[in-house]
Amino acid sequence: DKIILTSGLFTIGARVNLYERVILEGSGWGTRLVLANNVNDIMFYGRGTIQSIIMRDMELDGNKAGQTSGNGAVIYLESLCFGRFDNMRIRNGFKFGIIAAKDPTLQFNNVLELNNVALTENGIHGFYGIGLSNATFINTTIEGSGDSAFRFDGANADAPVYTLISPWLEGNRVDINTNGGIDSINVIGGYMDGRDATIVTDNSVKNVVVNGGIWRRAPAINPATKFYYSGISGYP
Repeated sequence: DKIILTSGLFTIGARVNLYERVILEGSGWGTRLVLANNVNDIMFYGRGTIQSIIMRDMELDGNKAGQTSGNGAVIYLESLCFGRFDNMRIRNGFKFGIIAAKDPTLQFNNVLELNNVALTENGIHGFYGIGLSNATFINTTIEGSGDSAFRFDGANADAPVYTLISPWLEGNRVDINTNGGIDSINVIGGYMDGRDATIVTDNSVKNVVVNGGIWRRAPAINPATKFYYSGISGYP
């Protein structure tokens, strides 16, 4: 099934629970969904009983200035089988743009694809992935967040592989913390600028490969991390 939204402003007055095998499609970034004041909750939520979610062609605005508490994620995916987000701007989350997390009590593993997505101006992390099995980011911009623009955490993951193709990652930190679980991280092209640090940490990540691209701050690497790097570094 498909729900198509026209261009225009839509106010979201409470958490929206996402349903499986439903495509939510806008008409470009002129389709703007904005969280109302004082909702103090997640804007869009999907959980492990949902097999797949697809959203595309719209802007989601978490209206962080109008919130005072709560989880504060524009999109929260919990042990989802598959999620895909195309041609979207996701901004102004009270805390997070997107959280994708694995609940260890569920059997589902998050598989996530972002294509031509901009996550900007979110309060803590633009993107926070916890225990993802597989994540692919293509031409995705993540910037301007209060803490890490971008953070991976391998906790509870099952040999995950993360692939970033031509990303633009910019913020206080670009933080890849494997937490004992990530099999490999592949960064192909793109630009990374963690203003305080660009970090790959943990002594059990098996493979971090950067093929080209620019890291504006030279990455700080745990000595036990296997790291292959062919990018261009500047301003360490």
